[in-house]
Amino acid sequence: MNRIFRNIVIVLNLFIYTVLFGQKDPENDRPELFLEQLNVPSSITLTHYMDMLSITFTHNNYYEDWEECEECEDPAIEVINGPYEGTGYGFEIECMRDPKDVKYDAYGYGLYKFYNNRSGSPPFYIDIRDNNYNQLGYAGTDFYLRYNYTTDSYEIKPGGPNGVYDSIGNEELVTIWDVFDATEPVETSDFPNFWSSCLVLIKKYNNPRIVWGSHPTFSATNYKVYRAVSTLPLSHPEIFASLISTVSSTTFDYRDVNINVNGSDYIYYFVKAYNSGSNSYSSRTNIVNTKGGFYKQNKKIVNLTEEVYKYNLLPNYPNPFNPSTNITYQLPKKGQVVLKIYNALGKEVAELVNETKEEGIYSVTFNGDNLPSGMYFYKIQCGEFIDVKKMLLLK
Repeated sequence: MNRIFRNIVIVLNLFIYTVLFGQKDPENDRPELFLEQLNVPSSITLTHYMDMLSITFTHNNYYEDWEECEECEDPAIEVINGPYEGTGYGFEIECMRDPKDVKYDAYGYGLYKFYNNRSGSPPFYIDIRDNNYNQLGYAGTDFYLRYNYTTDSYEIKPGGPNGVYDSIGNEELVTIWDVFDATEPVETSDFPNFWSSCLVLIKKYNNPRIVWGSHPTFSATNYKVYRAVSTLPLSHPEIFASLISTVSSTTFDYRDVNINVNGSDYIYYFVKAYNSGSNSYSSRTNIVNTKGGFYKQNKKIVNLTEEVYKYNLLPNYPNPFNPSTNITYQLPKKGQVVLKIYNALGKEVAELVNETKEEGIYSVTFNGDNLPSGMYFYKIQCGEFIDVKKMLLLK
């Protein structure tokens, strides 16, 4: 297939760095990314953008002195011509300057958003936050990207003679360890203050999607995802957050299919690493937030992916509340559901549900207009599944 390379402009904003890995000889072999375009009409000029979404880490020559890129000056950008099977275009970061004004190659390990200026063209994301990356790469061009104007889609492949293009889906998250089929675990121990700054919020089909990384010091068997939802901004959302998901130790992202980013509530997320052997938790990540809301209330939510169909009692929202709040639960199969409210003394004050429900996600409203301020508990039972959560009524 003939490749058409036209009018490629790489635009990087202030303090935005390319996808990079360390080279042993920075004077002779600098990090590179080549971009190929197919089927672009001659009348069209495309601009491709690469935005840094996370704090990005860099080091100087020979893998020393890791630091956050935001402390460094602008990279020197050089647009380069091939060779790549004839004629190609791309870009490389030639150098940066440290506080002592000494040149060195910039190796930017971060989470990036890649997109173009074509109307309606979807972005994708690349996560490079693995300090094993410099052991995975090929001593030459780091990545090849290919954009097909006809299909309005990107493909990616690693550098090296054996790289094969893989398609990139709309708003897909691509990771460096998957691109290079890495066999070593993701490693972040060289990145300073990584855990307290690693969490990033992106979106996937109008759902919030949070992305973190491997904990640099804690031996995790799982990661725990927490969420708080409020109608008003919260200065300490961690106080009101509840666990919404537990994922494996090799999973570093979570898509919240219960939340639509087009709502008006304040949605907060953070993550903790967990070790099941010692039943211990790490400190939390940084907190990220967005505006959004639950999809539906007082009725079953349909057409969601299979990952949400499990027994689960979600945190009520808002919390604290006055006088009403919504309680959401999900069922993997048909069953008799009983949902009751208790005060702090354990006395039942309301029964919200006592009926058979089909599988799915449901939400019911609790009104505490006739109750005093204080801590309350809501309990659900469906077969052998029982769960209890607390909520605070403030008048």
